[in-house]
Amino acid sequence: MEKLTDHNRKCLRMALMSFADAGRRWDDRAAKGLTDDELSDAVEYELGSYGGYCGDDIQVAYKGSPSAVYIGAISPHPGPGVTEVKGKDLLDAARAEFGIPKPGGQLRLPF
Repeated sequence: MEKLTDHNRKCLRMALMSFADAGRRWDDRAAKGLTDDELSDAVEYELGSYGGYCGDDIQVAYKGSPSAVYIGAISPHPGPGVTEVKGKDLLDAARAEFGIPKPGGQLRLPF
């Protein structure tokens, strides 16, 4: 995965924090650590079935299954000028953004 820009990290965070109390849930997950499977379930939960935000300098769309975030898009589809974050890249970005280590392991930050 290419290094996410600050703007892309802001969009990703917005997508993964769209439900009430998401911050508390991410804090709890960071405190205990998550396996990749647990983190995948958490990302899917936080993204929900479909959502998005368009305003200011942000356009982001997302979907929960299969989990993906589309930065620069108003619908959850890849296209010109859209940064698609999914799969292992999405898990790595979420793990880094919210400081979630693997159980018994250390956190490696990609940015």
